[in-house]
Amino acid sequence: MAFVTLLFVAFAIFFATEMLPGDVAEILLGQAATPEAVAGLRSAMHLDQPAFVRFIY
Repeated sequence: MAFVTLLFVAFAIFFATEMLPGDVAEILLGQAATPEAVAGLRSAMHLDQPAFVRFIY
């Protein structure tokens, strides 16, 4: 039962943060970041993958 609760809480927190406005890569790099740098960071952090894949990963 504890494992199911932990999985549910992790799932809820992950998808709640997915609903927040903004892009993690742009926030980390700042407003002066080039599109190439943002795309590179998204790829390095696997942010270009679907949300379900990122949750599993």
